[in-house]
Amino acid sequence: AIGEEAVIGRNAYLSGDVVNASGKVMGDTTITAGKVILGGVYEGDVTIKNNNSLEVIPGTVIRGELIYEGTAGDSIPSGIRSRIYSSAAPVSPAPARRQGITLWGIIKKIFTLLAYYLVALLLYKIFPRFFARSGRIIEASPLASAGIGIAAFGTLVVGCLALIFIILLALLIFNISVFIFSILMIVIAAAVTIFFADIPVSMWIGDKLAGRNKSVPARLAAGLALISGIKLVMDILKAISAISSFARVISSIINIAIWLLGTGALMKSIYEMVRSANMQAETEETRAEEFSADMQQ
Repeated sequence: AIGEEAVIGRNAYLSGDVVNASGKVMGDTTITAGKVILGGVYEGDVTIKNNNSLEVIPGTVIRGELIYEGTAGDSIPSGIRSRIYSSAAPVSPAPARRQGITLWGIIKKIFTLLAYYLVALLLYKIFPRFFARSGRIIEASPLASAGIGIAAFGTLVVGCLALIFIILLALLIFNISVFIFSILMIVIAAAVTIFFADIPVSMWIGDKLAGRNKSVPARLAAGLALISGIKLVMDILKAISAISSFARVISSIINIAIWLLGTGALMKSIYEMVRSANMQAETEETRAEEFSADMQQ
């Protein structure tokens, strides 16, 4: 504490739980305390830190600045003679940057779309019948495709649970190969459904936009362009604070619908391809047996 008759000819540094300063300080004053009672005459600046309570006695003279750095609200009498009173508020964290659409972001999306289109064309060259039928499966029965997609999602969930069980089993019997094989199958299934679900939906939309008389690459390009355009618009709307929540909901619904329809068409196409291959193999085997029987006769 500084008494009323005390005179300090230089800077003053005070600290404690409760500080009562009522003298005269010729320099700057720094006070660190939980409770501060301030009076007297201060020729320089007065800085108060870490305080919960500040009481300024009427008649106090501060010729410099009063810098109040506490977290509690201060009460300073309106009649006090002081040149400047300021409160150093705690620095608030910088607001998080909103994810908006930039020119570079649009360019990356375009290049990603082109790369995806080239991969899809490669798959078309390998499995031409798959592409020709994938869009028609959705058109013929969209609800059935969505149902197969839901079933595929359930299968992935069950597969993950089964993988956890296999992990525990592998730890018991040390059969690591079963564990690795299970992980590989689930990863492949998830990758196929996630990365290629857009292809059947794009073919379906491309059939509507370009018509079936157009080539498969043209229909695929039209469908991918429309889907990518819708997703880009959703990204722009999500950056607008007034409608960001609504845009996120709509975007999620669109993505889920594309995934369900596309995954259902993929699963059904793969099933039909495998069944067709099995039937062809059985037919060739039957023909081979008949030919062998004829040769023996």
